[in-house]
Amino acid sequence: MYPSPGSGYHIWAPSWQQVMVQGAARLPRDGAEGRFASLTSVASAITGAYVYHYQGHRIEHCTLRGLDKPDHRRKHRDGILLITTTDGAIYELTVSVSHQQLIQEGPYVLIGCRSYAFWVVGRTRDTGHIEKVSVVMIPSLHQRNILQRMKLAPVMGSAFV
Repeated sequence: MYPSPGSGYHIWAPSWQQVMVQGAARLPRDGAEGRFASLTSVASAITGAYVYHYQGHRIEHCTLRGLDKPDHRRKHRDGILLITTTDGAIYELTVSVSHQQLIQEGPYVLIGCRSYAFWVVGRTRDTGHIEKVSVVMIPSLHQRNILQRMKLAPVMGSAFV
């Protein structure tokens, strides 16, 4: 999965120029680890733009910290994911990135794969569609199990531009 937004017609996927110039960074795809199932696209009758629909894990109220500065000495950078539940409880998880794409500190929506390991970081537009910012992973199986047990990432439909 490409770590930054597309610079061409689609924000969800890299433009052809990005792939040719920067290379296609990919997350592992062994087993269900990197699978984002049920990703479909349809053209909007109003704008003609493609909107991608995804049915999967979603974290609505979260904040990312610590990924807003590059570290060219290390292959992986670590940050913090703070999830606030509807009852006000806050969960703190460690996230990791294997790219130098900066993710500014702030509120985001995260869309995850079946294994809870890989997440698309996005912002919700006024239209309700999610605009991709980057990708992160939760390397700790223990922390992924917390997400699953606590039902912090329910399965919902999401629309991307």
